[in-house]
Amino acid sequence: LVVTGVLTCALPILEKWAQHFLSLNLEKEPYKIDIQDSETEKVNNGNIKEKLIEFRKLRSIEKNIPAYYVFNNTELDKIVEIMPKSIEELRDAKILTDVKINSHGKEIIDIING
Repeated sequence: LVVTGVLTCALPILEKWAQHFLSLNLEKEPYKIDIQDSETEKVNNGNIKEKLIEFRKLRSIEKNIPAYYVFNNTELDKIVEIMPKSIEELRDAKILTDVKINSHGKEIIDIING
């Protein structure tokens, strides 16, 4: 009885999916997956975040300081969200202190700009 209820609920969804799939003209045009700009942006931001985390780790080792002294996770998330393209934009965003910007800002911007 429960299985029947689940199938009954899922049936309209499956029917719509099947109709959509059958309506695709796969012979004339190959099936394409269209990645939206926002999805591409998420991937790029993820790569930048990974690069910034790696930079933070290496810089903390180089300077013999804790990684969160370079920038903490909250600051990291804000940097990735705002994606400043220059030291001025980074400074205007008021995410990092002047000391952190002066010490690490150029490298952060270089990572963001690729």
